[in-house]
Amino acid sequence: MIILISGTPGTGKSELAKKVADSINALNINITDFVKEHDLSEGYDEIRECLIVDEDKLANFVSDWLKSINEKDIIIEGHLVHFLKGDFVVVIRCSVDELYKRLKSRGYNENKIKENIEAEIFGICEEEAMMRNKEILILDSSKETIDEMTKKVLYKLEKMKNGN
Repeated sequence: MIILISGTPGTGKSELAKKVADSINALNINITDFVKEHDLSEGYDEIRECLIVDEDKLANFVSDWLKSINEKDIIIEGHLVHFLKGDFVVVIRCSVDELYKRLKSRGYNENKIKENIEAEIFGICEEEAMMRNKEILILDSSKETIDEMTKKVLYKLEKMKNGN
């Protein structure tokens, strides 16, 4: 099963992905590391301080790559995974106040913080995930602990594996 974990930076994607992957012995892939490893970046945006990635090219490459490997459960996490197709997508949301604190503590500049706060306010990751995937689980890391969110993902996974 392919589980995608998306959300704006700072919502808790990496931590949740690791917890779920450890719980089900799944392959855990960080999409940013994957882009770097497979040279899928078209450069670096100095102003936005991020890699430039063609979403369609990424989606096609990942789709082909997934067909070439023999893994039972795969978790792909990162703020770009909502452009991919999976068996289900977890979108992690976060309150704006909490997200601001998290991004500030990471040392993000004010423009990058503003851009990510706006993406969170408008639910960009959620909207884009809904356009490409049928099964979506929305979680809120400002209201739930990592253990609570992990339990919800595992419950959803079990239901899907049992055909519910």
